[in-house]
Amino acid sequence: MNTPGKPKPSWRQWHVLLLVLAIVLVIALLVVTAPW
Repeated sequence: MNTPGKPKPSWRQWHVLLLVLAIVLVIALLVVTAPW
């Protein structure tokens, strides 16, 4: 936590968060635009 260089856990968390967010967004878009 004290190292001001490259926080590896934070970087990994950010990438996982972005990936999950992108997947959720794509699914939501598909659900909204799907012709029911």
